[in-house]
Amino acid sequence: MNIDQVFNQSQSWIYFFAFLFVSFILFFILQKFVFQTQKHFQNRQSHFFLQSFLKLRLDRPVAGILLTFLWLSFYKLLGLPEQFGKPFATTLQIVQSLLLIQIGYLVCEAIGLWLQQAASQTNNLAQQQLVPLISKTLKVLVVLIGILLLIQSLGFNVISLLAGLGLGGLALALAAQDTAANFFGSLMILVDQPFKIGDLIKIGDTEGTVENIGFRSTRIRTYDRSLVTLPNSFVAKEKIDNLTLRDSFRIRHVLGFIYSTPTTLLQSYCEELRKDFSLNPIIVKEDIRVYLQELGDFNLQVLVQVYVTPMTPIEFAAFRQDVLIQVMNLAEKRGLEFAFPTQTHHISEHTKV
Repeated sequence: MNIDQVFNQSQSWIYFFAFLFVSFILFFILQKFVFQTQKHFQNRQSHFFLQSFLKLRLDRPVAGILLTFLWLSFYKLLGLPEQFGKPFATTLQIVQSLLLIQIGYLVCEAIGLWLQQAASQTNNLAQQQLVPLISKTLKVLVVLIGILLLIQSLGFNVISLLAGLGLGGLALALAAQDTAANFFGSLMILVDQPFKIGDLIKIGDTEGTVENIGFRSTRIRTYDRSLVTLPNSFVAKEKIDNLTLRDSFRIRHVLGFIYSTPTTLLQSYCEELRKDFSLNPIIVKEDIRVYLQELGDFNLQVLVQVYVTPMTPIEFAAFRQDVLIQVMNLAEKRGLEFAFPTQTHHISEHTKV
């Protein structure tokens, strides 16, 4: 290498670092310009989608993309060595693609906010629950397509690459079965609508309030205040008991009275209790059951079963207490005695010593 070549390479590196320094300054200038432009148009737009889009932090990725275009256009003029220039250009392409993916991801987020705002103005629960799934699906598609385009731009044949995966692709497909099952489970839940966010449901051994219906799973807040996550493939095939959709709440107890209770007294007690229940506006009058149900081994069993209008769990607990106290007070007033599990043993004369 002669002196002129050394001088030219030194000069190229000086230009490179000078351009790099200018790029840092230019990055902050472009970032500030994009931010101010967003703010300017944000004050002029009334459409919710444009408002959401302009509120996104686009200043950094947009400034970065502009700089990568600038570098890709002029880096050859710097006269850098080929062993450095080619990897540098490849790095610029990768950074540019990643920034484009980031912008696409942010656009999907703005679309999700726009759809969520539009769905909230309607009474269609299916639309409201479908919005998060659409938003997440768009984000996943943007990332996947962006990565495939990035691989294609680096000189690889994506189709040949995917076809050449062979057993690896088969293993990937098998591993994705659960993901696909959960995805279709989510669609079934959103289309069939067995429950919605905020409903009190019971699935298998899990009972609680639905907090989120996601792309892969459903989250339920249990009575213990723990958060249980169930795969949607499991939820879609299990029996779902939607407790929120009950048209009434049941109160059911079996009272046991001693066998020495007079029949007429027991009958009048049941009639009076049915009459008192029918006067309560909260109790459903068409289905009041207070009857002698069974002659048990140790007691006379009276079934007390009523249905009450829907209410909150706390209100229901308080009302059930009132019903039980009413049952006990009337039994005390009538002189009825509750039985305990007892047995009477009769010893014949032949067994005596």
